[in-house]
Amino acid sequence: MAKALFMAPTGEGAGLTSVCLGLVRALDAMGVRVGYLKPVAQPLDSSQACDRSVYFARNVLKIDHPEPIPLETAQRLAGQGDLDDLMEQVVELFQQVSENCDVVVVEGLAPVRGGTFMARININVARTLNAEVILVTAPGNMDADELDAHLDLAARLYAAPEDPDVIGCILNKVNAPEDTDTPLQFLTHSHYKTPKRDYASECQIFRRPGFQLIGSIPWRPDMIAPRTRDVAQWLNTLTLHAGEVDRRRVMRISVVARTVPNMVEQLTPGTLVVTPGDREDVLIATSMAALIGRPLAGLILT
Repeated sequence: MAKALFMAPTGEGAGLTSVCLGLVRALDAMGVRVGYLKPVAQPLDSSQACDRSVYFARNVLKIDHPEPIPLETAQRLAGQGDLDDLMEQVVELFQQVSENCDVVVVEGLAPVRGGTFMARININVARTLNAEVILVTAPGNMDADELDAHLDLAARLYAAPEDPDVIGCILNKVNAPEDTDTPLQFLTHSHYKTPKRDYASECQIFRRPGFQLIGSIPWRPDMIAPRTRDVAQWLNTLTLHAGEVDRRRVMRISVVARTVPNMVEQLTPGTLVVTPGDREDVLIATSMAALIGRPLAGLILT
């Protein structure tokens, strides 16, 4: 039977889906026969027909993921105290996924306000699958002592004798800016200071036997920036030249109505230039910047 790794978030906004699917990619690159399972669906809102994690697993990683248990069903069974029935369905899904796999990454439910049953279901899923538990945490602006206490409290949820081992954690969005409302373009400037913390050496919990810092993923502003293709699709534009539209990220937008000498300083990496279609001078200047290797996000002609 395949080994289950249960990914348990310790709070909201931990980036659980990104970490889980990234771990699947990393294990696959190492030659491990790895599977992925999100046993209980958790759409962002009622308008979504498909769980986002399952959607990305199917369309990005090309995983043939079975249909997860609807959140309403899991909530009803948990509320009625009929967790055994729910766990039978989880085991059935796991058996479908684990065939021909050495390891299965199992994504837990992310905590939400008012969702007191989430942690209960997570604990029971990990226990039922006899999984090793990996905590997923976004430290935010916690210092080392606060993170120690946060992780210790999260690990205690699996402290019963029949519970599986918590083998460590993955830190996500490390050294993210404290002010999440800051415009993206300012986060890329060298003068913008973000806290720099070395949790690996500062936290006492990582010296605990059997509890490891499995991974530390730094916060990167370009990873939260939309791709140029995303902007083009949102605006329903006509693409004249695609270039690297799937790879370039829009870090800032510059609406240009000035003369070329006054706008060239705006032609920085990651800039999406927006200008009227009859501004040949701006078009030429932008094209020249691209030709000399400046990775602009793109050019929109209005």
